[in-house]
Amino acid sequence: MTVQEITSSQNPRIKELVRLSSQKKERSLSGLFVVESAKLVEEAALAGIGIEALYRTDEAAEKYAPYLAPAQAACGSEVRITRPVAEKLAASQHTQGVFALCRIPEPSLTAESLSPQGRYLVLSSLQDPGNIGAVLRSALAFGCDGLILSDDCPDLYSPKVLRAAMGGVFRQPVLVSRDLPELIRSMREKGIDTLAAALDRSAMTSDEARLDRDGVAVVIGNEGSGLSTEMIEACGKTVFIPISARSESLNASVAASIFLWEMRRRG
Repeated sequence: MTVQEITSSQNPRIKELVRLSSQKKERSLSGLFVVESAKLVEEAALAGIGIEALYRTDEAAEKYAPYLAPAQAACGSEVRITRPVAEKLAASQHTQGVFALCRIPEPSLTAESLSPQGRYLVLSSLQDPGNIGAVLRSALAFGCDGLILSDDCPDLYSPKVLRAAMGGVFRQPVLVSRDLPELIRSMREKGIDTLAAALDRSAMTSDEARLDRDGVAVVIGNEGSGLSTEMIEACGKTVFIPISARSESLNASVAASIFLWEMRRRG
């Protein structure tokens, strides 16, 4: 494979990568996204993500050679870039000088493929990309059968989500829903017990809910306002994590991780 070279940050291909990194619309229209860092590029290649091109500095090619090998074997184009070009592309302050242009894969989970025996976590209208990434990482670690997001959550392929997920985006089954309340209702029709994470007098504790069983889903809401009334009513049941009276609430990703652990701790 011939290695090409780009030395100018004004090169059209570099401008395209910058747009893809910064704009969800560009990613949606093109079906492409950008991965930064040697480890994430390796994770993408090993997970079978389609890699259009690998961009790297000479220093990175030497320093991270074992990480880059799977991507080099999988992609059809390798581009040598200069350090100033790498800094133009970087979403992080201290870049390693490694980037990959990747194809967004087909959804790994659909409404039709949701199983009555599955254990699912649902995120409604979260705002923080870091929280989405952290939940993806926990969902993968605890063997969650599927992570479901409303379509107003941060884009899975944004740099901040990719970085926080540490490769979880590439391996965790995910479904993005345009009508989450309707999807919740269809899950209940399938026999999946759905519980809204909310503080109210009728809510069960996470232990009482026995989440470590087949056919269960927990729904977590926005970091600031929680779940809407419509979402709680769609679920039909509520659950909460008992915490100290000195604390008002948990971070959304922390709560999600606890629920995910509860789903697996005995089964």
